[in-house]
Amino acid sequence: MLSRLLTPILLGMTLPWAATYHFAADGDDTRTASQAGNPATPWKSLSKVASLTLKPNDSLLLRKGDVWRESLVIRQSGGKYQPIVISSYGVGTALPELRGTIAVQGTSDGSFWSTIVPKGLAVKTVFRDNLPIPISRYPDTGWIFASAVIGATGLSATELATRDWTGASIHLRTAMWTLETNEIATQSGGQVTFARNAIYNPPAKVGFFLTNHPLAQSPSTPSWSFAKASGTLRWNGSASAVEAAVLPTLLNLDGSHHIRVQGLRFFGATLHAIKADGNGIEVFDCQILYPGMFGVRITSGREGDVSGNRIVGSGNDAIYLNGPAHKAQRNTILRTAATPFLTPDGMGDGCCGGYGILAQGDSAIVARNVIDSTGYNGAGFMGRSSLVEENEISHSCMVTDDCAGLYTITGFSGSAFKTGAMGSVVRRNIVRDVVGSLAGWADAVAASQGIYLDDGSHDIRVDSNVVSGATNGLYLHNTQRVQVKDNLFYGNRISPVLMTHDGLAGTSDMKDNLLTGNLMTGLVGQGAWSDASLLQAQDLPLATFQGNTSCLDHLLHVECRLDNRLLWERFRYDTAKAPFGPETPGSAHFDITVWGWGAYPWQTEFTRDSGKACAKGGCMRVATAKVTESNAMVYGGVVPVQKGTLYRLRFSAKGSRPGQRLTPTLRHARNSWAAMGYASGLMLDTAWNRYELYMRADVTEDTARIDFTSQSRDSLYWLDEVSFRSVPDSMVQGLESSRLVVNPTPISTSSPIPGSSAWMDPWGNALNSSLSLAPWQAKVIFPSQGSVVIGIATKATKSLLATRNGRAWTLSGLTSPTSIIDAQGRLLARLEPDSQGRAVWTAPAGQRMCFLHTAGRSQALVTP
Repeated sequence: MLSRLLTPILLGMTLPWAATYHFAADGDDTRTASQAGNPATPWKSLSKVASLTLKPNDSLLLRKGDVWRESLVIRQSGGKYQPIVISSYGVGTALPELRGTIAVQGTSDGSFWSTIVPKGLAVKTVFRDNLPIPISRYPDTGWIFASAVIGATGLSATELATRDWTGASIHLRTAMWTLETNEIATQSGGQVTFARNAIYNPPAKVGFFLTNHPLAQSPSTPSWSFAKASGTLRWNGSASAVEAAVLPTLLNLDGSHHIRVQGLRFFGATLHAIKADGNGIEVFDCQILYPGMFGVRITSGREGDVSGNRIVGSGNDAIYLNGPAHKAQRNTILRTAATPFLTPDGMGDGCCGGYGILAQGDSAIVARNVIDSTGYNGAGFMGRSSLVEENEISHSCMVTDDCAGLYTITGFSGSAFKTGAMGSVVRRNIVRDVVGSLAGWADAVAASQGIYLDDGSHDIRVDSNVVSGATNGLYLHNTQRVQVKDNLFYGNRISPVLMTHDGLAGTSDMKDNLLTGNLMTGLVGQGAWSDASLLQAQDLPLATFQGNTSCLDHLLHVECRLDNRLLWERFRYDTAKAPFGPETPGSAHFDITVWGWGAYPWQTEFTRDSGKACAKGGCMRVATAKVTESNAMVYGGVVPVQKGTLYRLRFSAKGSRPGQRLTPTLRHARNSWAAMGYASGLMLDTAWNRYELYMRADVTEDTARIDFTSQSRDSLYWLDEVSFRSVPDSMVQGLESSRLVVNPTPISTSSPIPGSSAWMDPWGNALNSSLSLAPWQAKVIFPSQGSVVIGIATKATKSLLATRNGRAWTLSGLTSPTSIIDAQGRLLARLEPDSQGRAVWTAPAGQRMCFLHTAGRSQALVTP
């Protein structure tokens, strides 16, 4: 840090042990190196650097506002504390620019302009007014699906048969998580052969599209194509002059160590804006625009620092760091691997391009970056003891899926015993609106996660992050010893947390994961608790849950629970008068012949129980101890559903022990059996609870069904009073939903609460008119209109002692958060006990009678 702070001083003076060389667009290459040391007599060409023997503390300074259409190559090294500096001099704010393009003038043939590019140059992007023109594409939108696949070497499709596409780029969805690019080498009818084998063998009905071919160009749509064999560049539009990107690398530092690059602009490289493979490479405060593949790529080395840069339009990864102790901080990264502006090389010829930042190495720091719109993962870290904090990441997974805003992996073999990212901390990040693209993938299952710990990741802490708008807020895949603490998951499409155990990390259990203090909020058609998918035998619990709050905001019904114990719930309809649609009962008190109940697999036992376990004389008992598969389900008969219609599923359930997971699902009743609008887990208690869930169907289906899925060898539970009804739109029109308020800045903020003046927090506390947020913090607020019912927020196991001093009460013997309500049932406070089980509460002025709410009873507190 000290060396960076000294940079302005060092650049402003001549030191006896350092040389400075100046470059300007109107310089003179016949000058001596000594003359180039004077800003009044600079060199012109960056190639003059090859004649120099650079030493530690030397500087190469480029005049502000000037442009060089050539590459800069450095082969010498600075020292750890005396880097070679590449920066700017002169007046003004325009940065000196290295530009990877040539200006070309076209000849009109009526609908298009064309020119012959100088021999040996390959065009990768075409620009007009400093903005990229889309590459030609066939089809213009959508995908072609192969009729046959020839291993890794080619495919057939009837859409290709009538025209010769030889030389075109072919972009294939060979896996959910990649868009692989190849070239068509030969064609016979509708069958094409790739120029090289695909990295992944394409699936039988692989989706693909073609680019960079004259046959894909329409006179009415701006586009371009380039034929390598003839060197012909062809484009359309009103401009006869464009710029073509032809230089592969603008700044090549391969073989150099301890180089500092500061305050430069890089535009239009076909591969790399900056490429390096050494130690101590620093890139500060640069603008990097439209590199064909990588903005900054450090392929090996250690202790690099890429900070404060703006990188727009990278085709593969904006920042790629390989090696230990690299840093990526305070960068703004936009539109990485955006499909309309991909080069003929796409996102690359293999897996897995499209990261905003990818740090592969121990002790990496990825902090305070703004990353928006990435084709694949927003940011990825793959090394021990890394710190990923205070990043704002939005709109990830825009081209592929099975990816995330934040991602890590142990290793491609997936062993849980590899070191991987162990010891890493992921904290105070804000991840929003993970898009996920299933286009071109025939068997689409949404899997765009907020934070994704993959393939046996272990010993990682996920702390105080905010995740909203993903398929699942957090995805734990075969993880061990992961701590998930104090995170906020809001409005994620399927569930806040999904846990999957399968065979990709060996045979050991997924175990010793801890989730504590998290807030999980689901909106209409979403879940508010963790869900699980077991594809392999599991003996131990997937995770331990302590002190988590889950809230469902389904507009008509809103509730919050602490460890599945009701804190409060609100009904925004009159139970007796609500105009719900006709009821499809799943049987009350429980006749299993009603609604055609069944089970899968067949070892799942479901019987009518009329014993003490049932609350009202009869219920369904479900036992899975004999099931040999990973999951077990019971399901009701088919029901018709209409696309877009809102439905209410209501049922009562309890488990034989606390913490059992049950997943209600609205599902196709034939063909794919996939979820259609809702599939999210909840946690059962040993006492009967009523659950009210709302979901929208995403298709019109006459054979939809409701099923309840649980873990095999793990579940014994009871169901009753299942009811499924449609909800007219009139019931939800005009109702105000909960809100997520976020502060993605390093300073505290305070702002008025918008909309209604009556708001409450997830624990039922009334809020004032303004909301204060610490840096990188978020809060969820709920409108408090409607009939609010206060639940029991604690289950005390020992006697409580309440002592008063005026209006102040000291409460002892608390074992968990508890509530204080007034005589009308309104919540006055939610108390968090300290480590000794004590809390202090001061009654509002004029409050005469209130109650400390404990399990099964209320203790009166009388104030003066």
